[in-house]
Amino acid sequence: MVMYFGIFALMFVNVLSAAQTLPPNNLLAPKAYCGYQHADDYPRADDSISIDEFPWSVQLLYSDNRTIRCSGSLINRRYILTAAQCLNNNLTGVRLGDYNVTSDKDCIIDRIGTECSDPVQDFEIEETNMHPGYNPATAANDIALLRLKNDVMYSDYIRPICLPTSPVVELKEDAQLSTTGWGKVGEGLNQTEVKKKVDTTLVRLKDCFGLFLPESMEHSLLCAKGKHALTCQGDGGAPLMISRRTQWEQIGVLISKRACGARNPAVYIKVSEYIGWIVYSLRA
Repeated sequence: MVMYFGIFALMFVNVLSAAQTLPPNNLLAPKAYCGYQHADDYPRADDSISIDEFPWSVQLLYSDNRTIRCSGSLINRRYILTAAQCLNNNLTGVRLGDYNVTSDKDCIIDRIGTECSDPVQDFEIEETNMHPGYNPATAANDIALLRLKNDVMYSDYIRPICLPTSPVVELKEDAQLSTTGWGKVGEGLNQTEVKKKVDTTLVRLKDCFGLFLPESMEHSLLCAKGKHALTCQGDGGAPLMISRRTQWEQIGVLISKRACGARNPAVYIKVSEYIGWIVYSLRA
């Protein structure tokens, strides 16, 4: 596995500031396909996660018993977006298409009948690309890309999420968002068996500054709080998402959670601030 720090790409971190648009030949997943999920095509009796929901959710696997310590998101056929803090020498691969970690092929029974997912797909990592400005002491620029050794085959259970097309994304306080991940279900509790669905609300940044974050990082951060379920250890790198007319867009990457209690907000890197770096780091 190659570690690539993206020095060349650093030149383009703010390249979109003036034009405010992505180059037309960028390698992000096309808008005609990204961010759509079959789960939005039918009504459901409750808000629990369905077997085909958030098909861009990724588990990061580590060499010690293939444990899951971080999460991520699929953004095209070769790249995963995650947090820089998740990168270390023990990171060996990623898993896509999972719903329940206790089985390779998952089935659920609902009022329509039985639905079974395709088997999970595991991929080796060809290259890791940590943002060159990452500072673990302050969590500045805590964002990274993983390049897979092989292309991902899309299905109803594996597909990419959209990213912002501009470095300027307007979000209102109290905006209704979601996140997903594979971390613990609570402080001192076990890791989740089923993919998480955490409905969240955008809150004021100053509600997060009580954690450890300097105000100088305000422009690059988002703060959100779970409503019922919660994020916890193992959810680092997970996507913060918003649905725009049933097309999902990733607006944040989870980087910090002081504690797992429902009252504690979580801190996310703002993806739109790094869209230039992301786009110019991708290779065919």
